Amino acid sequence: MNRSHDILFFLLSMTVCFYACGGPSRSRDSGKRFEPRLQRSLQAILNQPTLRPMTIGLKVVSLATGDTLFAHRSAGLFHPASNTKLFTAVSALRILGPDYRFLTTIFADPDLGIRGDTLSTNLYLYGRGDPFFSTDDLDRLAGTIAAFHPVVIAGDVILDDSYFDTVPLGEGWMWDDVQYGYSAQLSAMTINSNCVQVKIMPGDAVGAPVAVRISPSTAYLTFDVKATTMSAGSESIAPLRVQRHWQARRNIITITGALPLGAGERLFIRTVEEPGLYAALLLKEQLHARGVYVTGRVRRGKTPYRARALATHKSEPLTTTVTKMLKDSDNLSAELLIKTMGQHRSGETGTTQGG
Repeated sequence: MNRSHDILFFLLSMTVCFYACGGPSRSRDSGKRFEPRLQRSLQAILNQPTLRPMTIGLKVVSLATGDTLFAHRSAGLFHPASNTKLFTAVSALRILGPDYRFLTTIFADPDLGIRGDTLSTNLYLYGRGDPFFSTDDLDRLAGTIAAFHPVVIAGDVILDDSYFDTVPLGEGWMWDDVQYGYSAQLSAMTINSNCVQVKIMPGDAVGAPVAVRISPSTAYLTFDVKATTMSAGSESIAPLRVQRHWQARRNIITITGALPLGAGERLFIRTVEEPGLYAALLLKEQLHARGVYVTGRVRRGKTPYRARALATHKSEPLTTTVTKMLKDSDNLSAELLIKTMGQHRSGETGTTQGG
């Protein structure tokens, strides 16, 4: 059995469902005879104290023979929930291959012009669905461009997210969860899980506004800070709230409530609207931080035929991406994998239905 088949067997065989329960009960499968070594290993996991308050259903089936190798409450009915990500992972490994890597490229116009320290070109940020592309990765791309030693780039930064369709949410997602990290918008040009970290500290004195920092630092979002610093015990009276204006689809975050004087930093994760444009603005800002001024604006467009590739980021192998997706039960990466499979199979714009 090769490496990809080993991974497929493991993922398919380990479809485990967890649900809270009042106490343990005897397994309906306890009288069956199973493969001894596997049974001992899995039973040791099931016997861990942390799992005793839960109801667990488990069934391990050989893909080669169809035999049941282990079962525990396997006839129980459970909500599949994020166990469906196992099938997404299996499909991705089979369709894309375990060594598949996501590419993110910055292109220039075919007729790029160079005059002194000025490049006359648009920059095209072309994303291909990398779920874990980060500002560090983007900064390395910006560093490659800065190494050409331009001072001015006379053109726009153009987002090309045409690798996927424009449907921003997964099927069945709750519409009023869209400001929270687990419901980040889907985009072929994803960055930092399409979220921003909002870090809040109390001010220097009672009555002072709270201090707010965001990561990454960017002008893509604006903040309306109404929260104040109050004496100890005030947070129960005026709890801290961080709300993005998601109903209006705006990148404005309002902070209300209070933090006690001397309290530690509070961290909130909030999504961004139009994450691809978020990535494009971050590119422009990172170039500026490296002394490269882009004269134009950030906008959406298509990469022209025969565009010149200036810098490309290659992700880790798909096996690593799948491991991260499963370990964190990450909704965004699972949905992006589905769209990637759709693009891979059709050669056209990636869609959920196509995947």
